[in-house]
Amino acid sequence: MYSVRSKVVLTHSYHKLCFLLIPIFVVILTLTGCDRHREAREAMQLQISQQQQQLDSLNEHKQQLALEVSHYELKISDQQLALINLQQAQDEKEANLLAYLGRHKLATAALVSTGSAAVIMASDEVRNLVDNTTGQGSSNVAVGVGILGVGYCFINASECGEVAAMYAAYNTETENMDARKVGIESSIIQLQMSKDELILQMNNLDPRIKKLEIDISDSKQQLANLQDDSWFGISI
Repeated sequence: MYSVRSKVVLTHSYHKLCFLLIPIFVVILTLTGCDRHREAREAMQLQISQQQQQLDSLNEHKQQLALEVSHYELKISDQQLALINLQQAQDEKEANLLAYLGRHKLATAALVSTGSAAVIMASDEVRNLVDNTTGQGSSNVAVGVGILGVGYCFINASECGEVAAMYAAYNTETENMDARKVGIESSIIQLQMSKDELILQMNNLDPRIKKLEIDISDSKQQLANLQDDSWFGISI
C-alpha cells in the first residue's frame, strides 16, 4: 500500500513539474520565434565589426605616417641647426680675416697692387673684405700705385707672405664651407619633399576615415532599430 501511495505522489509531482515547465518552454519558443530580425541583426553586427576593423587599420596607418613625419621633422631640424652652425663658423672666420687685415693694411694693399694675390682676389667676397678693411676702393687705388706695393713687399717679404697665406687659407676654407652648405641645403630639400609626401598620404586618409566613422554610426543606428523592432512581432 505504501508503494502504491508513493507512486501516486510521484506521478502527481511529475505532472505538477510538467505543468510548471511547459509555460516556460512556450515562452522561450515564443520569444525565439518572434525575433523577426535576428539574422538581420547578426549580419549588421558582422558588418559593424568589419567596418571597425577597417577604421582601426586606417587609424593605425595614419599614426605610423605621423610618426615617420616626426622623424623627418627631427632630421630637418638637425640639418637646419648644422647649417646655422656652419654659417656661424664661416662668419667667425670672416671676422677673423677682417681683424687680421686690419692689422696688415699696407701688406694687403701691396699684394693686391702687385697682383700676387690675383687668384685669391678673383673672389668678390674677398675683394670686398679687402676694400672694407683697408678703406673703400683702396684695392683699386693700390693697383694704381703698384710700384709702391712692390717696394713694400720687397722690404716686408715675411709679412706679405703671411698675408698671402691667410688669404689662401680663407679662400680654401670658404670654398669648402660653401660646398658643405650646398650639400646640407640639398639634404633639407630632399627631407622636406619626403615629409610632404607623407603628409599628403595622411591627408588622403582623412576622407576615408571620416566616411567609415559615418558608416559605423549609421550601422549602429540600424542595429538599434532592428533591436527595437524584434520582439513579439510588434513594431514600436
